Amino acid sequence: MSSLQAWGDLAVGVNMLPWPQNTNLDRFHRMLDYFSLNGQLARRGRARQTNILRRLIPQIIDKPVQWRIRESLYAFPWELWLSQFSERIVKRRSLITGKELPTEAGHVC
Repeated sequence: MSSLQAWGDLAVGVNMLPWPQNTNLDRFHRMLDYFSLNGQLARRGRARQTNILRRLIPQIIDKPVQWRIRESLYAFPWELWLSQFSERIVKRRSLITGKELPTEAGHVC
């Protein structure tokens, strides 16, 4: 990037920086995934869950996730895989209609 304007015009989420490439960028994304999962686990711990899978998974992976973040060790992310697996199995449903709710945000406009 040759000017401040060029940096300002850069789209959000685009990696044009010279230092985080390939392996470092993958590790950075995995670190973000773990920080996000840690936040989700904290919120789930405060919420009352009726589904046994949604109640057990956070209890199983809470301490290992905290340990990984503390030690900065992110290889073989079984906790992320388990969390993603449980999200696919346990579907959120509408309280009114009972229909499955979408997992991704829809287009508003």
